[in-house]
Amino acid sequence: MKIVVLNGSPKGNKLSFTMQYIYYAQKMFPHVEFNLINIGQKLNNMKIKEESFQEILKEMASADGILWCFPVYVLLVPAQLKKFIELLFENNAGEVLKGKFSGVLSTSMNFYDNTAFDYVHAIIEDLNMKYTGFFSNKSFDFDKIERRKTFYTFIKNILFAIENQLPTPRRFNPINIRKNFEFAPNEVLDEHKLDSNGKKIIIITENYSEESNLGKMIRKFKSSFKNEIDVYSIDNIDMKGGCISCLSCGYDNQCFYKDGHTDFVRKKLRNNDIIVYALALKDRYFSSRFKQFVDRAFFNGHTPITEGVQFCYMLSGSLSQVENLRQIIIAHSELGGGNLVDIITDEFGESEEINDLIYNMAKKALEFSKYGYVQTPTFMTVGGYKIFRDMIYGLPGVLFQADYRFYKKRKMFNFPKNKLSYRIMRLIFKSKKARAIFKKNMFKIFVRPYDKFFKNLDVEQEITEFVI
Repeated sequence: MKIVVLNGSPKGNKLSFTMQYIYYAQKMFPHVEFNLINIGQKLNNMKIKEESFQEILKEMASADGILWCFPVYVLLVPAQLKKFIELLFENNAGEVLKGKFSGVLSTSMNFYDNTAFDYVHAIIEDLNMKYTGFFSNKSFDFDKIERRKTFYTFIKNILFAIENQLPTPRRFNPINIRKNFEFAPNEVLDEHKLDSNGKKIIIITENYSEESNLGKMIRKFKSSFKNEIDVYSIDNIDMKGGCISCLSCGYDNQCFYKDGHTDFVRKKLRNNDIIVYALALKDRYFSSRFKQFVDRAFFNGHTPITEGVQFCYMLSGSLSQVENLRQIIIAHSELGGGNLVDIITDEFGESEEINDLIYNMAKKALEFSKYGYVQTPTFMTVGGYKIFRDMIYGLPGVLFQADYRFYKKRKMFNFPKNKLSYRIMRLIFKSKKARAIFKKNMFKIFVRPYDKFFKNLDVEQEITEFVI
């Protein structure tokens, strides 16, 4: 039996945490041929020779199963593997891979690995393959027998499915792209044009046709303002390669690459009040070029680059059919310390409605920026930052010293403290009588601080504090 292992790590085989599990599988299943292909290294500059790609595709076609392996980079697969996935679709690989059994193995700190798994799961099904499950490897857990046992069972399950040609349920529907809709932007009358009032606004996009729906949406947004809005295409940024997770940036946020990306982030992306992303969907995400741009921003570590920024998205594509991508967009905004104003696509409504939505989004972004409004964080962001908190406080914090300094300055090492008063309360609550008294008065106790607050509330003073 032959399993083709697609290694998305730009580190290659020997230095990849993920590949250590494959070496383990080779020893535990000696009758299985694990053929390792270093996709991450081969496509680090986002290019591959046609003959090399065809050789890989031929190897995949001859395999009994495919194992997708990668480190999680910014909520998804690395840009290098994303590029390979695009090439598979461009070459109609779903025809030659149909029916292949396919599993997913990743390495991360369990931070948004769920969005990476859902993405690859859907891609596997879009390529007509059979999904057999995933294994999430926490980088430093290989020495735990229970973790190795779980991985052993994971591989055994894939082999069992192949040997018995088991049916697998489909989870994701194919994406149906809306056709023949041409967005027609209307003109904004001078008296209705918005004044940015000194707010810095930029649009980040890729090379696009001005006559495409995306181009027209950009034109509509720009025409909503009296002021000129700068538009930057990531295609024009000098990026010599994808992030290789060398961690040389960990100490002082200096990237290994000496190209135009870091300067763009620091001089153009930072210090804005409103950032608009105008992008087209491509195989359940955006382009691999955009993913490369996002991955490379890891030079700033786990500290936010865009705190307080209002984020607006104008998208061309069927976002409603890719809920996973919506979750990624929300996470990008929250993790960056910003506020997601709106996401507008060309998949619903007609031109009149989309025109109104774009104008209203611009208006809301200005209003939110004026008040410094940022939506309260959700479970995924609060939990995510606690994962990083624990990681940075531990051994990895030696590498990510810039992160450590940021967390310490913000007093984010807020571990629960076992205070003496809590210990005394726990002792008291061992008494059945004490528990009964507390239960009877519980909600009155919880509401008491609110009662005290409302009793002393000066409404006029409160509003004065809020008004700018």
